[in-house]
Amino acid sequence: MVNSDEALFVRDSRTDAVFAGNEDETEFGLHNYLGLPVHDADGNVVGTVCALDDTARDYSADEQQKLAQLRSDVEAIVRQNPGALS
Repeated sequence: MVNSDEALFVRDSRTDAVFAGNEDETEFGLHNYLGLPVHDADGNVVGTVCALDDTARDYSADEQQKLAQLRSDVEAIVRQNPGALS
């Protein structure tokens, strides 16, 4: 995500060739991931906000919008206080 600067959705890591066996799956039983990149004031990706689940699922438009709003809130904090990530 940091390299592509795009949202990442993994419906079920158990059936995903790239994510099968990842730490979230093997250690915590989390198979589902939706993540959005968080940017600093210069547009650099500095982190993510994400939702994880222990079941394969899709996210409603409302859930996706709420995650996007959370990202916007985090980005606003980072813009107002660049040291927030230190």
